[in-house]
Amino acid sequence: MANNKTQCFTCNKEKITYRCKGCLKEFCFMDLTEHQQRLKDELNCITNDYDEFKQRINEQKLSPQNHLLREQINLWEKESIEKIQHKAQECRENLIKSSQICINDIEMKYKDLNEQIKQIRKENVFNEISFDYLRNRLMKMTQELNNLSNMSIQQDSKSFINEISIIFSKKPGWGKWEQNPITVAGGNGPGQELNQLSRPFGIFIDENKNIFIADHRNDRIVEWKYNAKEGQIIAGRTEEGKRTDQLNYPTDVIVDQQTHSIIIADSLNRRVIRWLNQNQQILIENIDCYGLAIDKNGFLYVSDYKKNEVRRWIMGEYNNEGIIVAGGNEQGNKLNQLNHPTDIFVNEDESVYVSDTGNHRVMKWRKDSKEGRIVAGGNGQGRNRNQLSSPRGVIVDYFGQIYVADYFNHRIMRWSEGKEEGEIVVGGNQLNHPNVGNCLQSSYRYAIFDSYGLRRTTIERIYLCANISTLTLGTLTSSLSDKYGRRTACILSAIFYIISCLSLNINVVWIFFIGSAARGTAHSLYNTNFEAWLVQAHHNSGLSTDSLKQILANSFVVLSVIAIAVGFVSEYSVDLFGYVAPFDIAIGIYAIMLVFISTQWAENYGDKEASTTTSFITAFQVLRNDPRIVLVGLITVFFEVTLYIYGIEWTPALQHASQWIIYEPLPLGIIYSCISVFNLIGIIVFKPLSKRFRVQSFMLVIFLFTALSFCMLVIFPDVQPVVLGSFCLYELCVGICLPSISLLRSQYLPDSVRATLMNYFSIPRVVLMFVVIVWHLPFAIIFTFCGVTSIMAFICLLILRSMKAPEEYIVPSENVALLPQTTFEASDGIDNKSTTININNE
Repeated sequence: MANNKTQCFTCNKEKITYRCKGCLKEFCFMDLTEHQQRLKDELNCITNDYDEFKQRINEQKLSPQNHLLREQINLWEKESIEKIQHKAQECRENLIKSSQICINDIEMKYKDLNEQIKQIRKENVFNEISFDYLRNRLMKMTQELNNLSNMSIQQDSKSFINEISIIFSKKPGWGKWEQNPITVAGGNGPGQELNQLSRPFGIFIDENKNIFIADHRNDRIVEWKYNAKEGQIIAGRTEEGKRTDQLNYPTDVIVDQQTHSIIIADSLNRRVIRWLNQNQQILIENIDCYGLAIDKNGFLYVSDYKKNEVRRWIMGEYNNEGIIVAGGNEQGNKLNQLNHPTDIFVNEDESVYVSDTGNHRVMKWRKDSKEGRIVAGGNGQGRNRNQLSSPRGVIVDYFGQIYVADYFNHRIMRWSEGKEEGEIVVGGNQLNHPNVGNCLQSSYRYAIFDSYGLRRTTIERIYLCANISTLTLGTLTSSLSDKYGRRTACILSAIFYIISCLSLNINVVWIFFIGSAARGTAHSLYNTNFEAWLVQAHHNSGLSTDSLKQILANSFVVLSVIAIAVGFVSEYSVDLFGYVAPFDIAIGIYAIMLVFISTQWAENYGDKEASTTTSFITAFQVLRNDPRIVLVGLITVFFEVTLYIYGIEWTPALQHASQWIIYEPLPLGIIYSCISVFNLIGIIVFKPLSKRFRVQSFMLVIFLFTALSFCMLVIFPDVQPVVLGSFCLYELCVGICLPSISLLRSQYLPDSVRATLMNYFSIPRVVLMFVVIVWHLPFAIIFTFCGVTSIMAFICLLILRSMKAPEEYIVPSENVALLPQTTFEASDGIDNKSTTININNE
């Protein structure tokens, strides 16, 4: 209040007055005292009103209505117990009565047989037939007596007790959730701009609805004001680093309401750090932190995903190791253990909820308890409503409902404590196979569709469209290449690939489907005609077998080196320019390929004169007349099935492996480059192997190692280093298999219908792929299937090796048989007798 000589509001006299901050009126000293007294009286009235309301609350707790309801519940409990006791007594009496009847019956049979034995002894008339009869009767009685212990209880699924529940006039807030959410932060693709995010992890929402986000890949914390169009950086510098003003892959952020500071889990810097007005203070060092939480007392909780524990610190006292409040008993799945704990939540009772990611469950640890309790999941990894798959975020609402971010199932689950199953709140209504979906989720093709806001089901239909196109359009167009030219088909494959990549720049669903169909067709053209053109060109040039092997080996070496480089290029181009960047780069590469093939390759054909129908029939006749070609086709199919399934499953398999985590999150592009190195090693190993041994010999061993790699995935599916090692072993085998199978096909497949035959081989491969996608198979069955197909390829190669080799010439320096150039002449008719096979030895 300020001193002024003004008119008093009450007495209207000019005096020294004082302003009331509430009503902003001026009062003299005497009138001000009276005014303050009136305010006190008014406050007392309000206080009395609040006291009366409190009394009503207390009365409501003990109201007759609630008392009556409790009496009804007690009566139901008593009657239900009496029904159960009566039913139990009835069953006990039936059990005793039935058992006694059976025993009496057996005892009567025993007495009868015993009398027969006495009679036999007395008359001294017995033989082997009598003995067999007595033994058989004794055996039957023994079985009847044993069957008494095999009695069981049959439970009727229909309850004879009437269930009761409480009906609220106003339902608590756990009804249906809106399935069409609104974007409150980001939503403009991955990037570093203020309106963008890149793999956001933990979030915190304050009382003003401001959202604080751990922008994981951008190494920063951003704050989005309520209804803001962009965020503002409040910690970090969008570049990783170890300085206190830098972050390195932050995983969580919380706001300390008392100090108005933010606390960050700076994951890869292995520290928990506080930011207050651009001033930093490291709170906890040398900790593999992931999740953060603060309780009502201001205590700080931090999950350590490597030590598999959660610790608590008193706010301001961080010069100690803290107190373990969950886990801390090494990695495991017991109730006193955790396996890669991530996000945490602390309720009003100071109970800690932990997303036990590696055990696919959520644990609740009460204050000062020695072990936790499973409150969600805990029934193994899966998609059922009693299962979770690598849960992450977890919160608990006022009613004790537990909300869990079911990471790999792409859904939010709600669990009531004590319930066996949860319910899906958001997501989880897709028709996809989780494993296929988790692979698309990890790939840049899925990421770009997701950034366009497409539903999961739509994305998978786009993916399946490519496979259908490979099976239908691709098979037809590739077969036509034998007649109209393989070089032309290769040019078309480049054009279709360019169309596919261009379609990803336009956010229109039907264009995505067209692009996917183009990709499937391009893939079929590429897989069949590049090899067919190469082998035909080699034969036309009259080069030796050794030169073909050298060409195949060198080409696969180049492809493997490119694959290694592509992993790094895609990883960094996505970080810089978004998910569409790798596809735009690919357009330039396909354009260069298109120009090179058009100007440098000479055209070659299968049978130019044959009609399309004749080409199909001729290829079928070849398959029917030569079982060796069928075996080569089966070897190709069985191997390519494992290759394509591996291409789908390697990413989700690595992400699902939750033990001995190599890196979090997985840098998929870099990992792809690393395992491609083993592919390169395999290709290099192929050269000396092919010079020293026949393909039919050393490939037997390679197929066994392929089966071994999948066997390791079945036995150790959760150990990430073993999973990665299995993939490296498989890539090593692939590096040897690809040129070897190409060489094998060059020995047995005739040039005139080579592309058509290879398309025939693709049909069962695509069908088997559909089986894996549509049947929703778990990892164990998928990799077991791949191991079995590898063994089938081994058996087919073993049979092929035992059969007579085709008409061939033997290169003196090596034991490799190569089928000479062949031509297939067929009339335009469909008559089988008019189709002949002429082999021209050069």
